[in-house]
Amino acid sequence: MTGLVGTGGFAAVYRAVDERVGSEVAIKLLADHHSLDPDIRERFIHEARLLRRVNSPHVVRLYDLDETERRQPFLVLEYVAGGNLEAHRLRLLRSTGRRVRREDVVTVARGVTAALRALHAERIVHRDLSPTNLLIRQRHVDGPDQDGGGFFQIDDELVLADLGLSKDLAASSGLTAAAGTYGFAAPEQRVAGTIDERADVYAASALLTWFVLGREPGADDRAELEAAGWPSAFADLLARGLATDRTARPADIDVWHDDVTSALALGEPGPGAREAPQPSLPRRRRQRAMAAVAGAVAVGAALGVGGATLLDRGDDGATTDIEELDDDTIRASMTADGTESSFEGPARLIVGDTATYRAVSEGAAWIWYDETFTPVSDSRTVTATPRSEGVFTLRLATVTPDGVAVATAEIPVHAPPDT
Repeated sequence: MTGLVGTGGFAAVYRAVDERVGSEVAIKLLADHHSLDPDIRERFIHEARLLRRVNSPHVVRLYDLDETERRQPFLVLEYVAGGNLEAHRLRLLRSTGRRVRREDVVTVARGVTAALRALHAERIVHRDLSPTNLLIRQRHVDGPDQDGGGFFQIDDELVLADLGLSKDLAASSGLTAAAGTYGFAAPEQRVAGTIDERADVYAASALLTWFVLGREPGADDRAELEAAGWPSAFADLLARGLATDRTARPADIDVWHDDVTSALALGEPGPGAREAPQPSLPRRRRQRAMAAVAGAVAVGAALGVGGATLLDRGDDGATTDIEELDDDTIRASMTADGTESSFEGPARLIVGDTATYRAVSEGAAWIWYDETFTPVSDSRTVTATPRSEGVFTLRLATVTPDGVAVATAEIPVHAPPDT
């Protein structure tokens, strides 16, 4: 193995070289402490079965399934060198200031449709379509882009990965437990219930919303889209795709794709005409942060929350920068060892109410800690439900190959308004 690509709650992905053919591959290894759990082990192997069944260049290829001497199953997968869609978009925005254009959206919609069409033909619902699970296969790494200003180069392809949460409707009913990525999972996925392929249509619509607006779907989508000059028909299509009632969504992914391309052929695309409105400059304040992390935290992150090492409580003088994005939202950011850790969420909390905070930094792993320095999650998002007034302290450790940084925010907690 030549390096760590990324980690999650159940597995880690490594970059490796297949010496038999001299090409790079990706090794997805089930975490050691999950390997003897029969349910998790079966789910991991089930992903291999689904990948073997789906034969499409738009879904990551499975080469082999095996296990280590310690009985850790692993998948040998195609290594897609272009990174994921989220990292690619952020990198281009930061380095070149490029804006999303109509052609870029059509490219994403085309790639998503091709991947989901292959899955749905086998009655497989992905259930976790998100920017981090869409990889970019680059045919010409240093080649020209489409016309000198796009997000994608000529012949770039989107490749769908991570079928770990996929539902096989051909082998079972549509009954499902809650699953999926916050902001992209359809309403019927957020609780135990019944799903079908239209859950992926919802996720595809959420993905395009994120790609254009830079955030998950929200109440102001239409206003922001139209202010940026996107056609009303495009806003209508996204609203239909994000309908709470799945019967109101496009009937299948091909109908959805036809609606996207039709909508974007109408009117003038806004990004080529005028800028989207920019938020006012954030106010900033600074908070002290306990930033040192034991060296074993990276290993702990790879093993999941339960194996993570507690934060060192010593204060090394690093600070977390708190940006007040608006009256209700903050971003906490801190940089150390060449690594940035940052997260966003409510600027204030109410006793008994549940709030969600989301990591916006890029890393190999994220670990959330509560006020007692106890690791509580290694997902991209975490929820907080304060039980008393005062201050709620939340910490996010972002782990990258370069180091570890910990962002800390102290969030005021108020009593409910009617007390």
